[in-house]
Amino acid sequence: TQATACGEAITPHTQPSEDVTLAFTRAGRVLKVLVKPGDVVKAGQLLVQLDDAAERARLEQLKVQAEDTTRIRAAEAQLAQRKVDLAKLEWAFKRGAATDMEVERARLDVRIAELSLELAQVQHKQDRLQYEQAKIELERMRLLSPISGRVEQVVVEPGESADALQNVIRVV
Repeated sequence: TQATACGEAITPHTQPSEDVTLAFTRAGRVLKVLVKPGDVVKAGQLLVQLDDAAERARLEQLKVQAEDTTRIRAAEAQLAQRKVDLAKLEWAFKRGAATDMEVERARLDVRIAELSLELAQVQHKQDRLQYEQAKIELERMRLLSPISGRVEQVVVEPGESADALQNVIRVV
């Protein structure tokens, strides 16, 4: 309370510059609550973590797939072999030792091998994108403070279920 020149008492009233209430975008079991009401937090600090064991295992599986280039290398080797076969058949055809049908089949085998390589490359790209998507989903299982401030309220405890979009924590 402060006094003014007129003798009136004024009670100062402050408003927080930022007030955020955080929620998860998906349901899950709360693994850790790392803060309590009154704690001072920094922007980017981890506040609450959902149980993400299954998602981490899936992420590891997707990482292996995303890094694996075996199908591409196999398709490249198959294409190289088909091109060699075609070249030998064309050479034999010019000397009358192979039929037109054999050469046409070898050309078709080369085209199929080219498409197999393209397919392997597309699958590899999809594997990398699935891995990146899984990393994003895993991050959504963590609530980070978007601001520096003080924890005003924590609504969940470790072991409890948190519903999607349920208020979990408030930082002012």
